[in-house]
Amino acid sequence: MPGKILVLDDEQNYAEMLRDLLVQEGFRTEMVTRPMDALKALDSEEYGLVVADYKMPVMDGADFMERARARLPNLPIIMVSGLMNTPELVKVANMDVTLVLEKPLDIKIFISHVRRFVQPMSAEERADSGAVVENAAEIPQHTYPALNHLADNTEASRRFAQQLWDASRGDRYLFVGAPPGAEVELVTCELSDWYGFANLPIHQFSIGQIESLEVLQAIRDLPGQNQVSKLVAVTDFGEAGRSQMELLQKLLGADPKFLPGGREVNWVFYLDITRYPQMLPETSPDVFNLVKKHLVVLPPLRERLADLATYLKLHLDLFASREEDPVRAQLSPAAVSELLDYTWPGNYVEVVDVARRIAATARQAPLTAEQASTILGQKVSTVPGLAAYLRTRQHEYIQDAARRSGVEPAAVMKNLKVDPALLPKVANFDEMGLIYPDLLPGV
Repeated sequence: MPGKILVLDDEQNYAEMLRDLLVQEGFRTEMVTRPMDALKALDSEEYGLVVADYKMPVMDGADFMERARARLPNLPIIMVSGLMNTPELVKVANMDVTLVLEKPLDIKIFISHVRRFVQPMSAEERADSGAVVENAAEIPQHTYPALNHLADNTEASRRFAQQLWDASRGDRYLFVGAPPGAEVELVTCELSDWYGFANLPIHQFSIGQIESLEVLQAIRDLPGQNQVSKLVAVTDFGEAGRSQMELLQKLLGADPKFLPGGREVNWVFYLDITRYPQMLPETSPDVFNLVKKHLVVLPPLRERLADLATYLKLHLDLFASREEDPVRAQLSPAAVSELLDYTWPGNYVEVVDVARRIAATARQAPLTAEQASTILGQKVSTVPGLAAYLRTRQHEYIQDAARRSGVEPAAVMKNLKVDPALLPKVANFDEMGLIYPDLLPGV
């Protein structure tokens, strides 16, 4: 029987496209998005080849390969990377990496290398396995409860919520990596609800307060309080000093001297994902390894435009209602284009501030592009209207998906559940209009 291939890439969309490509070529293929899941798969299944990304936020390709080689010294591993510098190439070469390929992959060359290690299935085996590529990348089913605080209007945020929910069902401590200004307060509230403490005050403190006796006393008292959430949130975790880390380890261990009844307390630790993993290894290798195992990453808002729009509208309506002037929540299409084209380096915190400033702008008409640019502190962009902006982003996404998977744009749109009746009408992909034009009037 032909061997199986394991695909590992922390970008789920890329992992799915790579898996679908291999399935289409007749290979038995499975995919994971976490290195620890890949290692578990290697412990339980037999694979003829692993295709792994190098740049991953929790455990990079070299660390993964070192652990995989300890289990299976002769396992072929193809490392894939968008950009590897010379020290990284030397590092994986010294670890006897089988092959290193650059993104974007040349599909024909990639498949030819794969065939060196794994043989595709026969037609009969493909029929028996039910390997049909058009069904290989179905939209994943989400099992987390309905959210009360977080927006989940994008696949990236739904994936985060699912990973957070899964992690919360296991250990009593979680580690969340988030960019500066992210909606970590909303994450904390969501977790508190999941743990059964909805609408109760949450004890939250920064890592700089960890050595305060007052803080420790408050934490010790938590298990006996019915009117306070038993979720403890710790911010700036990645900046902990050695003494703070030692004290945290005792708290996490539920040492009765520090936290009587501590098993009832759930912890969530937040760290700046833009600086991880440079912060923790020297301070506490044990905790660093714990973080690598349990880290859940919240993507920046610039990668979640639908969530950005949700948060912006929510706070615009809130601030406009305080001003008792609904016009102040209204935006012109050109202003929406400006807001969507902005990079939002401050993430959720900046969204709230911008919404407040928009609502504070007295006017008798929807916000203009010039007013939006002034509030954002940037020049008026050259985006030619909202419809054109959305069409450009749509084209970028489909072109990138087609390039990565080595298929025609029509195949990508089929995977997006676009009405098949629309596909033959697209004579020139670059001139294609919006796939979902009915969404535009609701912006």
